[in-house]
Amino acid sequence: MNVTISTRHGSVSEQTQTHLESKVEKLGRNFDFVTGIEILIDLANREKPTLSVTVKQKNVADAFATIENTELLTAMDLALDKLEQQLRKTKEKKLQEYKKSPDQFQE
Repeated sequence: MNVTISTRHGSVSEQTQTHLESKVEKLGRNFDFVTGIEILIDLANREKPTLSVTVKQKNVADAFATIENTELLTAMDLALDKLEQQLRKTKEKKLQEYKKSPDQFQE
C-alpha cells in the first residue's frame, strides 16, 4: 500500500510525516481492499491548516475526508474517524452483495 504525503504553501517536518503515515497505515491493515492513501496538507492558513485524505480502494469508489483544525494531528484523527466510517459502510455493502450472490465473486 502506497502512502503519499504532499504539502501546499509550506512544509511539515519528517517526524510529523512519519507520524501521519503510521496513523493511516492502520486503515490498510483493517480494510484489505485499500490500495493507496494520499494525504494533502494545505498550509495557506497557518492558524487552521487543512488536511485532506483520499483512500484509494480496489473496485470501489475512493473514500475522502477533509478537515480544517488548529492542530494537524487532531485533524488527522478526525479525518481517520470519518474514513473508517466510510470504509466500514463499503465493507458492509460488499458483504451484503456477497451474501446475495456468492457465485459472481468466484474466480
